[in-house]
Amino acid sequence: MIRSRPVLALMPGLMIAGAGVLVALPAASHTKGAPPLVEERQAAMKDMKDAMKVLVPMVKGEAPFNAAHAAEAAAVIHGVSTRIPDFYPPESTYYERGHALPAVWEEPQAFRDSAAGALEAAAALREAVDGAGEADAIAPAVKEVAETCRTCHDDFKKDDD
Repeated sequence: MIRSRPVLALMPGLMIAGAGVLVALPAASHTKGAPPLVEERQAAMKDMKDAMKVLVPMVKGEAPFNAAHAAEAAAVIHGVSTRIPDFYPPESTYYERGHALPAVWEEPQAFRDSAAGALEAAAALREAVDGAGEADAIAPAVKEVAETCRTCHDDFKKDDD
């Protein structure tokens, strides 16, 4: 179960507005004084990371498979993935105070292609989770989401110190 933020509070927004909308949550920014959009994207990315922390132990056999928790986590990942391009508007210059590299804005097509790959992987994960009765059924989709995240981070995110 995702515990770092009330992710269940996101579910009504996802269900009402569709998988493409997440309700913005107030959250502490990793970068004090960052603009609200930076804080929002950091909170959303943290939600996605927390969702992966639910799924990965299931597919590794370190936690029992729980279809409801897997579906919740997949919905969060998909919802955040639909918003990734919006979190980095072309006219912004917020990367100085966040974790994003200037490459996000200097190579916008490559970034948007990477975001599209993440969304495709997230959609496949939601489909795999739907009706899955065991972790093996979702393992390839979880792996693909992890790989798309890693690829984007390698190219467009500052290394964590």
